[in-house]
Amino acid sequence: MATKRNNHNLSCATESRPKSPVDSPDLQTGSSKNSQRARNDRALPDAGGFRALVEQDDLYFRAATPVEHRFWSWLPVANIGARTGRAMELFRESFTKVWTAIPMLDRHGLLDYWSRPDPGWLTPSFPPLPHRPLVQIVEGALDPEFDMCCRFGYQLCFPVSVILIDPSQLPLTIADVLGQIHLLASEIYSQLYCEYALDPLDEWESKMGPGVSHEESYQKLEKLEEKFAVQYSAALARELRRWGFDSAKHSNRGGKNIRGKSSKQTTTPADFKSESLSHD
Repeated sequence: MATKRNNHNLSCATESRPKSPVDSPDLQTGSSKNSQRARNDRALPDAGGFRALVEQDDLYFRAATPVEHRFWSWLPVANIGARTGRAMELFRESFTKVWTAIPMLDRHGLLDYWSRPDPGWLTPSFPPLPHRPLVQIVEGALDPEFDMCCRFGYQLCFPVSVILIDPSQLPLTIADVLGQIHLLASEIYSQLYCEYALDPLDEWESKMGPGVSHEESYQKLEKLEEKFAVQYSAALARELRRWGFDSAKHSNRGGKNIRGKSSKQTTTPADFKSESLSHD
């Protein structure tokens, strides 16, 4: 039972950078810090509650809450309370520091990656994003396994509770998420996955012969993914060190939830594993 690979996984044609949620002239003027703060704190009109994050790079964020705990469907928060407002302020300050610490070439790589269209096989699994990347400060109760980086790095969600519990760790948390996305953008993720999961799986299936079942292949792949996770974690640590962050404290997620939603959610996307494997 031969394994077929799907080559669409992480390589999409580059498109021009999409426009900002709102093209408002008064958001493009003013140079003083007070003017900048006033622009940042004002919600962008007709843009689903988005606020400027790093405006010169067309990055925006908003407060949102999941619709009935469906983590692929979100509603913007209309009336932002003091707690969420404080979390948004802390997040913007920390994100700006992290973003400017990342080498310019890597920042451009991230912006280019976010400008690409969703792969065609991923689009049916999710509604269209109101902005790319979709960066959200999330209110409400979340699944314990909720991951901040999902939809292959096009959606970044940071819970209010995570932001406020220890603001001193927030820059590392943000760097960790951006590091995961850069591994996708630079194709290191896919290279590692092929080297430590898909290639060994092909070899194993060849040795086992045509009688190997679909279930056996998946069980073997899960074991191989454990080795991939070790290598992925090491690559992420190197990325964070290169950016000047303490990699010893990174989350060590192993790169699995970056594909879509939490493993406990009932509806799952066409993730890397299922889209990389199809059997005759």
